[in-house]
Amino acid sequence: MDTTMWKPENMTITASPGETVMLHCDIKGQDPEQSLVHWYKYHEGIGKIRLFEGIMRLIKEHRYNMNPRNYTLTIEDVRAIDSGLFTCEFLEHNTSSKLIHRLNVTPTVEESSTFLIVAAVCLIILLVLAILLAVFYFRKRKTQYAPTNSTEMAFPKK
Repeated sequence: MDTTMWKPENMTITASPGETVMLHCDIKGQDPEQSLVHWYKYHEGIGKIRLFEGIMRLIKEHRYNMNPRNYTLTIEDVRAIDSGLFTCEFLEHNTSSKLIHRLNVTPTVEESSTFLIVAAVCLIILLVLAILLAVFYFRKRKTQYAPTNSTEMAFPKK
């Protein structure tokens, strides 16, 4: 038997980059000694990746940790790539219960502002360089075609 639970208070978690997030696995079984908890993350285009099986870590990412007493998944220094669905699956005998969390990591206003400032500065630098190149080009061109005296300029030779 497979049971999937959505708890409104845990369903969606929004975090900013750099924060620490805790995803709880509030599933209780009849026989904890014979039960096994798995944590999965669903990656768009890749599918389901198992993060933990019991207390055994199955990924190299050390920002992800699981508390073996209550199966809470902690993600330190969250990043935008951490956004997605996380599933805590509790396996006991022939039954499976799942608790699904959605994590949304959104950039802060400061990060967005910083990006805009950097982009504006780069644009200004490019414009200044373009103006300097244009001035250099036209000055060089003007010196190449400059007449040697004022008579040549006013009355071209025939």
